[in-house]
Amino acid sequence: MNPDMATLRTIGEAYSAGWAVRMKCTRGDHRGIVKIDACRYETDLCLKTLVATRGRGFPLARIASRIRCPNCGDLGVMLAFDVPGSPIPVFRPVYYGR
Repeated sequence: MNPDMATLRTIGEAYSAGWAVRMKCTRGDHRGIVKIDACRYETDLCLKTLVATRGRGFPLARIASRIRCPNCGDLGVMLAFDVPGSPIPVFRPVYYGR
């Protein structure tokens, strides 16, 4: 039986269960009234590195609040968790107040 999102709470548990995580930048094409280029950068994140830098007990729910886009530096990212044995992951926005 594969653990699902409701049972795992930390990145250490997700790493042990064989999960993968993908990041997508959500920077839009405007900053106030100024038009800018949208980023839309996507990449796989390494859970092993996240565990090594944040610790096994770091909450899954807080990963997005600690990640910046490596392309543009923006804090607005969405994460998709790839759970073995489940359908293809879908990006779900997770926004945290700053």
